[in-house]
Amino acid sequence: MAEDQKKGSCTELTKERLCRKCTREGSSETNEDVHEVRKHTCQRCCDVNAKLSSIEEKLATFFKKLPEFETYKSKVNNLEQENKIMQKNIEDLQAEVEDLKSELAAATLKLTEVTFQQEVTQCALQ
Repeated sequence: MAEDQKKGSCTELTKERLCRKCTREGSSETNEDVHEVRKHTCQRCCDVNAKLSSIEEKLATFFKKLPEFETYKSKVNNLEQENKIMQKNIEDLQAEVEDLKSELAAATLKLTEVTFQQEVTQCALQ
């Protein structure tokens, strides 16, 4: 009996209980009306059981994959940390490149001045 309920189908006992409940609640109804209510209620019960079974299967699959998800989550967190470190390194390197460009421009200007001074001195000597 419990095995039938796990599969999502109504058992005869469950149907009988629902039908007795329908009969108690609607005692003034005709037998045909009671039978239709019973049929509808039992079908709803079967539908609900089928949906619950489906949900149980999905939850089982989810919980089976949960450790894998946690592993991926950990890897993503590590990658995010590495990405932050690399972004900081890039910013530092860009600042260093800008400093080197400034130093190169200053050195080039100084070299140009020295070269000009040497040319002036050589021209004055000749």
